[in-house]
Amino acid sequence: MGGRVAVRGKVAAVTGAGSGIGRALVVELARRDARVSGCDTDAEGLAATAALVPGMHTAVVDVSQRAAMFAYAEAVRSHFGVVHQVYNNAGIAFSQPVAESSWEDYERVFRVNLNGVIHGTQAFLPHL
Repeated sequence: MGGRVAVRGKVAAVTGAGSGIGRALVVELARRDARVSGCDTDAEGLAATAALVPGMHTAVVDVSQRAAMFAYAEAVRSHFGVVHQVYNNAGIAFSQPVAESSWEDYERVFRVNLNGVIHGTQAFLPHL
């Protein structure tokens, strides 16, 4: 994260905050004095991230579920009173050969990696 994004005092929501890039985003945003909310389907991973960032707002959310994302966006707005930034970071992958992969595998990836971004953008846009 370069110095271009102003975050001091801003409210930032991060999807996929329970591990990897999402966790790193949350930690760095908090280090830069942002007020942070994070969501993930992995409650344990999310709790581990929250342990690194005292005061972090959290929610267990599946970004592929449209209604859940809209509820999360409203919860973040209600908790902080405002939302300034959203980081649609949640994503999944699988590593099976194509011949061994089911269509359901691909559909799950599309629901999280594509629909999750659309849901997050549509849910948070009215609050930004």
